Amino acid sequence: AVAAAAGTVEKVRALGLAYVSYAAAHPQAFALVFDPDYCAAGAPSAEMAPLITRNEELLGSLVGELVQEPGYEGRDPMALSAALWSTVHGMAQLITLGHLPVEAAQPALDALVR
Repeated sequence: AVAAAAGTVEKVRALGLAYVSYAAAHPQAFALVFDPDYCAAGAPSAEMAPLITRNEELLGSLVGELVQEPGYEGRDPMALSAALWSTVHGMAQLITLGHLPVEAAQPALDALVR
């Protein structure tokens, strides 16, 4: 999703939409990723550690680019990464639990990063 997007803001939006879309399409797998019995926070398995690192590096890299964009410059990259991840994760949770329609994701992400 990120590779197909043009521009930093669009890449961030594409990443968020891909995250939410995956959760909506695969709710059991999405829940499993965050199950502490399978992947303990701060102590991932050898299988999960490289995947987590790759995801963190992707988000960190994009946010590093984003804070150079007009309107985002000067923001704390770590705080912005946490805010973006928390937002899309919460949206994914609301969608998988049926509290928000999946169609709400795109306009919500547009509102978030525009």
